[in-house]
Amino acid sequence: PHMRAQVNVTRARVPVRLRVQVDGQTVHDRAYKSKGLSHDGPSMAVVRLPVAPGQHAVQVELADTADPGRWTQRWAETVEFHEGRLRVVLFDTKAGFSLH
Repeated sequence: PHMRAQVNVTRARVPVRLRVQVDGQTVHDRAYKSKGLSHDGPSMAVVRLPVAPGQHAVQVELADTADPGRWTQRWAETVEFHEGRLRVVLFDTKAGFSLH
């Protein structure tokens, strides 16, 4: 009993929020729960969004905070889309955003 914590400590992380805008229009806005038994692991999301061929302004925002008005990571770029070709935006906590 003397080794037990005096207060309950939760290990769960807040859900990671993801927002994607194409040409200024929000096309995806959702929160993703953390993985793992204690909900303290990484969050993963795979989102497929149809985009017409041509150049489009793409903005991706991530937030790992409970503050709904704060986005902790942002990426924005003009991206060329082609018929039948996928464009992928990856985020890694160490490397940041990358476009493939």
